[in-house]
Amino acid sequence: ESDVVHQQQKGTPKEVLAASLYRASADSFNTILSNGMMPEGRIILIGGLSLSKAFVKHLLDFCKISSERVIIPKQRLHIGAVGAAIYGQQVYLNNIIKKLEQKLTKPFSYKSQGPLILKKSIIMKPKEDWPYGADVPLVGLGIDIGSVSTKAALIAKINGKFRLLAYHYRRTEIDPVGAAIDVINKVYNQVIERGYKIEKVVSGTTGSGRQLTGFIVGASKEHIVDEITAQAAGIITVYPQKEFSIIEFGGQDSKFINISQ
Repeated sequence: ESDVVHQQQKGTPKEVLAASLYRASADSFNTILSNGMMPEGRIILIGGLSLSKAFVKHLLDFCKISSERVIIPKQRLHIGAVGAAIYGQQVYLNNIIKKLEQKLTKPFSYKSQGPLILKKSIIMKPKEDWPYGADVPLVGLGIDIGSVSTKAALIAKINGKFRLLAYHYRRTEIDPVGAAIDVINKVYNQVIERGYKIEKVVSGTTGSGRQLTGFIVGASKEHIVDEITAQAAGIITVYPQKEFSIIEFGGQDSKFINISQ
């Protein structure tokens, strides 16, 4: 899954990814057969992958099996359920319904572990104090594009302090390019609505799709940074503490960052 996500973030077409997955699946099955488990007689293919003509073709090619030996039954998706029904015990549906209703009427109970208490944590809440109509000579557009979500933030230094001018958060939805373009448009619309007068924009990207997004916005290599660097820089700017820790739960991984200044 991680390999597929990274290829998506590079802009690899979905058709190429699907073809590669079918080929890899067939090749892995061929590896099993190469250990001496060669099929004999007729071969019956069942399961979801048997729906793919591409997978079946790769499987026959890799395993050197003639198509005349292969049977793909119409019941290939639910043949297991058919077998379970054949071996099933004789029961009456009315009795099953009564038992289910009895269980559903019983109150659900579980052991409580007590509430979670965050005594040493600061919950960040966005401040809706936009500097409407501000004249801003230079702004920074940051885009964080991950496997699950994509975010964009527009910041500027006003009166010696960094201010958040606009931001947007959305799901990536297996379309990193579309998600990146969408968050940029959403931020641009907020700029228009709030009447900012901007002279120059610089841009930086992070996340698993930072290379692709960096290409889209024209960011240079030194402005395409990893998530740890970007998250640490953002936190230090918002909360200039001397020593702190960051815990981040992402779509593909989790990170623990300890910072001492």
